[in-house]
Amino acid sequence: MDQVKRNTICKYCWAIPFPELPFEDEPGVSHQPSLAALKDSASTCALCHLILKAVNLIRKDVASERKGKPGAFGGSLAFNPDGGITHFGMYQPGTNSRSISDQGSDDGASSESAGTGSAGFAHDDDDDDDCLRPWLFGNWWKDTNGRLQLIGLGVRLAPTPHIHDAEGNDGSTVHYRGSFLRIRTDDNQSSALGLRRIRRWAEGGGSRPDTALPSRLLDVGPHADAGFDGVRLVETGGQQRGRYIALSHCWGTSHTLTTTRSTIGVRRAGVALAALPKTYRDAVTITRALSVRYLWIDSLCIVQDDPDDWEREAAKMAAVYGGCYLTIAASCSTGDASGCFPSFADRVKRATFNDASPYVENKSDDPDDVSWLHRTPFAQMGSRRGELVEYTIPSFGCPVDPLAGLPLNTRAWTLQERLLSPRTLHLCYDQMYWELDDGYMLAEDGTKIQNTWFSTECLIFRETQPWSEHGLAEAPGLSLIEGFPPVLDRRGHGRWNGGWLGLIEDYTQRNMTRCDDKLPALSGVASFVARSTNDTYYAGLWKSHILEDLAWRVYTREETRTQVAGGFAHRYGEKLCDVVVPLDYRAPSWSWASLDAHIRFVPLDFARLVAEFLDAHVEPAGLDPFGKVSAGWIKLWAPLVEVFPCEPSFQPSKHDPISFGVLVQFTLAHIVSPDGTEFPDISYGEAFFDVGQRFPCFVLFLDSSNALLLERVDDCSRPNTFKRVGLARFLRTGAQRRMEPLTFNGHRPWGVPYGPMTDSHPRCTVTII
Repeated sequence: MDQVKRNTICKYCWAIPFPELPFEDEPGVSHQPSLAALKDSASTCALCHLILKAVNLIRKDVASERKGKPGAFGGSLAFNPDGGITHFGMYQPGTNSRSISDQGSDDGASSESAGTGSAGFAHDDDDDDDCLRPWLFGNWWKDTNGRLQLIGLGVRLAPTPHIHDAEGNDGSTVHYRGSFLRIRTDDNQSSALGLRRIRRWAEGGGSRPDTALPSRLLDVGPHADAGFDGVRLVETGGQQRGRYIALSHCWGTSHTLTTTRSTIGVRRAGVALAALPKTYRDAVTITRALSVRYLWIDSLCIVQDDPDDWEREAAKMAAVYGGCYLTIAASCSTGDASGCFPSFADRVKRATFNDASPYVENKSDDPDDVSWLHRTPFAQMGSRRGELVEYTIPSFGCPVDPLAGLPLNTRAWTLQERLLSPRTLHLCYDQMYWELDDGYMLAEDGTKIQNTWFSTECLIFRETQPWSEHGLAEAPGLSLIEGFPPVLDRRGHGRWNGGWLGLIEDYTQRNMTRCDDKLPALSGVASFVARSTNDTYYAGLWKSHILEDLAWRVYTREETRTQVAGGFAHRYGEKLCDVVVPLDYRAPSWSWASLDAHIRFVPLDFARLVAEFLDAHVEPAGLDPFGKVSAGWIKLWAPLVEVFPCEPSFQPSKHDPISFGVLVQFTLAHIVSPDGTEFPDISYGEAFFDVGQRFPCFVLFLDSSNALLLERVDDCSRPNTFKRVGLARFLRTGAQRRMEPLTFNGHRPWGVPYGPMTDSHPRCTVTII
């Protein structure tokens, strides 16, 4: 990784008028008198060194264009105007071009100058180093308040300041390449400038009302004791109101400082700042900078070896994070000692992460010896005078979460901490992010990212939307494939995108140190949803959506089912997880919380539901009704049939979309042919067992196609009692296909069911434990 040893800035770089830099299509600001002079200065001037790197990459891009390849260069280099080089990286702004005849004269270029310079000539040697010189321009964006903000410094080579004469323009077309040097005021988030930005964000929303304080808090000062610089644990009795900040962090394995029954007195007396782990010290620094008196840290504000205190306080998580002034998210921290603010070394080490600043590797002093380590997924559109584009992503393309994959967001407990907080400060490798509950996230560099997937507002909207919006999405297209819905994009429909189902799919992919925290780590969100919807909670499932919430299955590997000539192709992708069944009871078998694995929900056909919810009961294991459970059962009235594995020689038709699961079958009815011969009418399907194949087993249908896989409980005192062992889906029988073939009659997908089960099939009452 390039560690620039040059520690001087030349007179030309010091003279760059950053506040007055022109737009890209305006005449540029002169820099070094020639390209040759820039090359000479790059050996001693840190900024010239970076500008020369950008120039060489631009010239490579121009050379590619001349060979008929699309120009795709777009980069960023970070420079600290206060005198230090921070780092440099790349981003992808996109390349725009337009004809000179369409450009007009608003760019200040004369008709005589257009196309008469170096444009159109290849530069494979140094013959033109004395006649070309670098010209600088700015990349200006509107911030969220509509003010212009300089976020980039661009450079082009030309004999004149005009964009028409820039290298790479051929006299009839002007290329807008955007800026190539990213402007950063400071690389250290913990600096005075970084803290000032945090204060500006925190104060930008106006004054916030005082809220009820948690049972315990850390008083960060000022303290009356002369010479004491530290924190004290204080107990509020739950009766006081005020402002406090909450910390969301990874504990790691060190656990260097906690509150226990034996240390609570010491914590009340005070802990010196120097004795706190670095993550806690950084949180104290931010809390004091915002003039907030109290800080909540779970490991210090909950008595860790007192089960009653832990359960009581864990049940208040929704109130703790929901009522805080803001939450500090140490997104890059892997433990108490990591700190909230990532160091430059950490940024370099994590540079290949999708959410990190993308760096360029330079293995020698040759500025042309560069290679890509990573290109960021963000695309930035160029801006021209009179056509300023608000710096908002992803208003185009697919949604982007810049926090995905960071250490903090791989932990189970932190999902509800982020979701429930009204305002969160994320301290990340590339920059700081300010997340609000209004559907947007602001970044340190001016980016405004639309958050359409993660907010309490979206969660409640999805939970309370009309019944018609649930299950399989109705679409105008028709599917003429047996058992295959025409639309399988669950993300934009029902309770997936930002709803409970999507939340659980995210949650079950996260890591958890204590497996018995599976339900407690989500209890804050569950209690919030219960209060907001007046719904009843059953160990991870909701009464109002119980059939849909039962339709989950384990995914141990990625599965890809694609249509090919003659039918379907089924391919397994990367391994996702191993299924782990906890040694001790954790939840009923019908709850996704009963095991550890990647869980995904299967969309039901709500127009063809055949099961009916009768009753359910879950026994809490403690005081928290949304936490640990000790027992539970559910009663459904639905079709129940025994299923059998298909013969090893059985091969499903390539036209039928089954092959990932264990091939199973059951006889729906017996058909009598005209000659009096009786033969079984069989439905074939695929069974996805949670852990290993379990025969004999039964299926309890939820809709016409999807069914719970059940194993009978060997208990004479509880007839028709089962345990869930998986999920299955079935195709219509041969007789059903003949009687109601898939024809283009305008009624599909609702005209013909996807599976064999109908309301006419006998149903019974089944208890699942």
